[in-house]
Amino acid sequence: EADDEECEIECLGFRLKKMQSKTADKRAPIEAEIATRKQRLVSMQHSIQERARLTRELAP
Repeated sequence: EADDEECEIECLGFRLKKMQSKTADKRAPIEAEIATRKQRLVSMQHSIQERARLTRELAP
């Protein structure tokens, strides 16, 4: 799932780059989507790290 988010962020970034000649209003929704997905990715990575830490602590 995290890999999917990274791919989506990359695709949106490419799309945003192609829209550089557009107005800020046209770019804003894509910029917002990128920010949301980056935050979601950070949250996923944190959850993965926390699960790994707990698994290590609970290992016999």
